[in-house]
Amino acid sequence: MSEDVRLTLAELQIAHFVSTQRHIHALKGGGNGNHGAPEDVSQGTGISILGCIGELAVSKYMNMYWSGSVPPYTMTDVGGCVEVKTIEDTGKKLLIRPNNSDELPFVLALCSDGGKLVRLLGWSYAGDAKVDAYRTAPNGRAPCWMVPQSALNPMSDLVRARA
Repeated sequence: MSEDVRLTLAELQIAHFVSTQRHIHALKGGGNGNHGAPEDVSQGTGISILGCIGELAVSKYMNMYWSGSVPPYTMTDVGGCVEVKTIEDTGKKLLIRPNNSDELPFVLALCSDGGKLVRLLGWSYAGDAKVDAYRTAPNGRAPCWMVPQSALNPMSDLVRARA
């Protein structure tokens, strides 16, 4: 079951500030997008904002600290123990990469209403997601796992697991 999180305008400002800092840092380092992400400034900024909004929403829902860290990334997205993947398209899946730690839970967050509403669709441990049925290589990129929303665990289970 999904959970909705509403962000305040102040929270959106924080997410936008952090995303700008992350994007500036990426540009200083050559501006190369990870995993085929766009290098175009306007597209990269949008992806960064989306990620920050999702991370902040999960942090708020779980009542856990969000550092809003800027590279080099040495912390896990939320509370040092939860990773977040944020989407805008309702049909997208949870993407897990080979270098993702098997022990970490990954939350799939759906951003809408200009970022003010974030639906937490569910979660999976990266290790549980790394099964042949979900393995793919989209658009000729490196192989990864794409977990359908129907296979995700309810958010309430993650809250209990992290309590």
